[in-house]
Parts: sequence; C-alpha cells; structure tokens
Amino acid sequence: MANSMTGFGRAEIAGETHTMSVEIKSVNHRFKDYRFKMPYLLNVVEMDLRKKLDGVFARGSFDIYVQFKKSKLEDELPNIDYKKIKAFIDEFNKNSGVENSQIQVRPVDFLKNEFYQDLEESQKEAICELALKTFEMAMEELQGSRAAEGKKLVQVLIKQLGEYEKSLDKVVSLKDLYQKNIKEKLQQRFKENAQVIDIDDVRFNKEIIYYLERLDIDEEIERAKIHCGKLKSLLEKQLHEKGRKIEFLLQELNRETNTIGSKSAHEEISNAVVNMKVHLEKMREQSLNLE
Repeated sequence: MANSMTGFGRAEIAGETHTMSVEIKSVNHRFKDYRFKMPYLLNVVEMDLRKKLDGVFARGSFDIYVQFKKSKLEDELPNIDYKKIKAFIDEFNKNSGVENSQIQVRPVDFLKNEFYQDLEESQKEAICELALKTFEMAMEELQGSRAAEGKKLVQVLIKQLGEYEKSLDKVVSLKDLYQKNIKEKLQQRFKENAQVIDIDDVRFNKEIIYYLERLDIDEEIERAKIHCGKLKSLLEKQLHEKGRKIEFLLQELNRETNTIGSKSAHEEISNAVVNMKVHLEKMREQSLNLE
C-alpha cells in the first residue's frame, strides 16, 4: 500500500434541521498544511478536525470546505432577525452625518449570517456534531482516493525502474569492452611516442592499471544494483509512508548514475546513462506525490 498525496473526498448529510456538506482536497506537500473555509459557528470544532486529519495522514496540503444550510428552504426567511436589520439601519442613519438620510439596500443584502436569528445552544451543538460526522465520511473518501492514486503511482514507478535497469544492464555489457578499448588506445599512443618518451614496459603497465582503476565503474554499478533492489522491495512492501524513503534511494541512484557517466567516455555507455537519468527524473517527479 502506498498513498498519493493527491486526492478528493466529499460527503453530505441531511440532519433534522440542517444539511451539512464537506469537501477535502489534498495535493503534495513536504509536511502538512491545512486551510479551512467554513462558517464562524464551526470554528469551535476546527481543532477536532485537525486532530482527525493528523491521525490519518502523514503529509499533504489540505483545503477543507465546510458548509451547512437549512434542510427546508421554505423555513429560511423566518430565521431572519428583523430587529437586527432595523437596528442596523437606525444605527447607520444615526451615524451617517446626513440628516434624513435614506439607506439604499436590497433584500438580499440581509441574507447573511449576522442578520439571522441566533441559534439556540442545542442547535449549535447539533450542527457541530453533524459537521464532525460529515467530515469523517469525507475523510474516508479522501483516503480511498489517495490510496487508488497511490497504487497507480507505484505501478508507474515500477515500470520506470525496469527501464532504468535495462539501461544499467547495457552499461554492464559494455564496461569490459570499454576498458579493453582504453587499454588498446593507450598502448597505441605509447608505440607512437616510444622514441620521444623513455619508459619501460613495467612502468607503462603500472600507469595503464592506475588509469583504468580511475575509470573503473564496477563499484558504482554494484551500488546502483543494490539501490535498485532496495527500491523495488520498498515499492512492493505494504508500507503506509514510503515517499521520503523512495526520494532518498532515487538521490543515491542519481549519484551513482552521474559518476558512471563522468567516468565513461564510451558513446554507447553515455547514451545508456542519458536514458538512465531520464527514467530517474520521471521517477522523481512521480515520487513527489507519494505520502
């Protein structure tokens, strides 16, 4: 199991008096980040909602939208507090500084929470409980969405890793030939300059060995194979949080790949290294979305 940090969850529940809707969108983030957009009445449950998210998700940037409305639209207008409207208009006229001023308003201007009748405490508690319940349902849907997306990402990573290994095998098949070609070139240069350079065969062979050791890529290849094995095992394991571990292994693979490329001047090996780096970059981009 691997979860993506990209997902969406939505839930709506109709209570006795109100209908609650919750939407949660998440994208990738190095840590955790929450942004709530909801009526002021529900501010008292924000910490509870954060704790619920903390208990389920390890990383991600979350946008949470919470809304509620009366279950029966015909009951909406009677909830308007006309005393509040009158007090607002009287206060405006009193302090406007203009005698006999007439405020110009539209009826819809007073369809705001501040002009509604205050809810009883029992109603507020019921709305908050409904918000918590709806939030849990939306969070479950978000979990499923992130899990499904994570499964797809893992399959893409496995495919790209396979392509990387094919290019690595190409490097392995060419490395001995590459070293042989280097040795032959050095011997040819030695023959061409034998009259200018006074050096015996023993010294020359030592120099060749030293030069070839500097160009040897066996260690880098072995380490790259080990990292590939660890990465493949990690992708196949049932781990909840694996994004950072994958990022680390990809960094190590990139380091070994760069070293192989810098040591090898062989055209076919260089082409294989370019392909390896292309697949590594694709894996890196995909891994950024894993939790």
